[in-house]
Amino acid sequence: MLKNFNTFNIKARYDDFKKKFYEKCDKEFTNEHIEKIKEMRKWLRAGIV
Repeated sequence: MLKNFNTFNIKARYDDFKKKFYEKCDKEFTNEHIEKIKEMRKWLRAGIV
C-alpha cells in the first residue's frame, strides 16, 4: 500500500503524469484509497501505543 502512496506522490510532481492521474482520481477511486489510508493509520497508531 505504501508503494501506491509513493507512486501518487511522484506522479503528482510531474506534469506529464498529473493529467493522467487526475483523470484516474474519480470519486470512487478516491474514496477507496481514503479508506485504505484510514485503515493503515489505525494499524500504525496501534503499533506505536
